[in-house]
Amino acid sequence: MKRMKRLLSILLAAVMCLSVTACGGGSADTGADGSKTATVSDVLKVAMAVNPPTLDPWLSTAAAVRDTNRGIYEGLFELDENLEPKEQLCESYTVDADYKEWTFKLRQGVKFHNGDEMKAEDVVASLNCWAANNVAAPSVITAGEKFEKVDDYTVKISLTKPALTLLNVLTSPCQFAAIMPEKCVNSRTSTGVTEYIGTGPMKFEEWKQDSYVRFSRNEEYTSPGYALTGEAGDKTIYYKEVYYYIVTDSSIRTAGIQSGEYDISQSISYDDLSMLKANPEIKIVNNTVGNYAVCLDKKNGSFENEKVRQAAQYAIDVDEIMAVVVPDEDYVDKYSSYMYKNGAWGTDSGSQYWNQKDTAKAKQLLQESGYDGTPIVMLSTTAYPTWVDGSLILKQQLEAVGFNVDLQIYDWATMLDMKKDPSKFDCALLWWPMSTVPTALKLNQTTQDGWISFPEVSEGFEKMNSASSTEDAKQAWSDLNEFLLKTASSLSLAYFSEPYATASSVANYKPFIGMAIYGCYSNK
Repeated sequence: MKRMKRLLSILLAAVMCLSVTACGGGSADTGADGSKTATVSDVLKVAMAVNPPTLDPWLSTAAAVRDTNRGIYEGLFELDENLEPKEQLCESYTVDADYKEWTFKLRQGVKFHNGDEMKAEDVVASLNCWAANNVAAPSVITAGEKFEKVDDYTVKISLTKPALTLLNVLTSPCQFAAIMPEKCVNSRTSTGVTEYIGTGPMKFEEWKQDSYVRFSRNEEYTSPGYALTGEAGDKTIYYKEVYYYIVTDSSIRTAGIQSGEYDISQSISYDDLSMLKANPEIKIVNNTVGNYAVCLDKKNGSFENEKVRQAAQYAIDVDEIMAVVVPDEDYVDKYSSYMYKNGAWGTDSGSQYWNQKDTAKAKQLLQESGYDGTPIVMLSTTAYPTWVDGSLILKQQLEAVGFNVDLQIYDWATMLDMKKDPSKFDCALLWWPMSTVPTALKLNQTTQDGWISFPEVSEGFEKMNSASSTEDAKQAWSDLNEFLLKTASSLSLAYFSEPYATASSVANYKPFIGMAIYGCYSNK
């Protein structure tokens, strides 16, 4: 018996009620207040905070990759404003009662940037490459199953085990399931794709390393036929050209938005907020981002030992760390849940193990563990100065109970490469974009950034994916969240937001889990 897509959406019910929407929530042709008809302007200049290590959608889990390439690529499904999967390049789909047999009907007439029509072979090649590279894909594609072509506009996958959360994993922002031409997938090398071609509203034009990425408006863009909601729907772009300038110094981003050099500045320093809010020519917009945590290498080294991990968890003071990482309390929410607490998957289970600030207990556990003083290699990066600040506090807290910590600070690209190899580090304080479902959370993966090998995790995911109801799936996750905290799988810190700044001449701008410029326009 087939269950149609609307029934599945009800069963998933994984709606996270966030106060974030993508820009363009109003008419495609008028501003949100109806005061001015939105017309296409010449150039939009955006100051990006981090240099993307690649534009290949599957090569890196870095949020900077998705921020930069999201206008190029679209997926079969995209997230709506409630973080629920919604059809984008997919017209419709069916799934059987066991969530094993999935069939996707594609929209017809959708053109890639090179003029070729998107067909099933492109989708199959893209999704199979995504599955081979995405760190969360094994939670739903457990036996190496492949997406297959049925006809020119139909794709299917037959799974060995139930996968209720397949669509949520497909729409996870990190290592997004982008669709590109089959030939781009086939010519892909170990360093990523060599041509950046998608179906999105922005066409890649030029990447001047460490300086800017330039895009042009895709005049042939075809939407799925419904108004933009989150990342899903009609992604109208109202600029002929878009420049994403790489501006890693926050003071320069702030100065640039004040001088008019940039129209939008990403990741404004919390220290500059008061000054910018007092400027009538500048608007501050809140971007809900994701979660901070300390990932622990559980494959090699000291943190393989559960008591060593637990000692670290009892040693840390989350409040002290987050006070320097996100110094404005209006932008941080500290709690134990691995998932967003106000969403469908938020839970208080295991909170008794979190933020205990119990140095005596930490010292006892460390002694019982047999820790021999081997240096704990902690990674950080100059790309995010507050990460360094937080890492320094974390280092002090761990050393206070007997750890020997070697904090190593690198440029962004080097740090990303090092954390892919568990033999090169032991821990790192990082943040990750919002995840739609626990199976997509990077901290829960067997590779970066989770390094999990606990059978309890894979068993918990199986319970979630085979659950007969959303409530049963949520209970399975609640049990697993407690297990992860009890065993100190990672050191959960907080969820947070960050301020973006725009010139007052930019209307209808609202980020969505990062940089998104759909629907915003010049009101000059």
